[in-house]
Amino acid sequence: NRGKAEKLLDQAGYPKGADGVRMTLKFVVPTWFVTTRQAGDVVKQQLEAVGIRVNMETPDGATSQRLIY
Repeated sequence: NRGKAEKLLDQAGYPKGADGVRMTLKFVVPTWFVTTRQAGDVVKQQLEAVGIRVNMETPDGATSQRLIY
């Protein structure tokens, strides 16, 4: 649940800043399948709900392989 996640992040030393953001993550989501992109959108939405800004990148297949592996 969102409240528990926010409490755990606070306790771990990641409080929200004045802008409401705890940290920013680079999130590489390969576009091999439509469902992969959809799952990436869900993860981004859930992280942002607790104050984690997500810069999601959806590179082409070859670039995805290089960045992930």
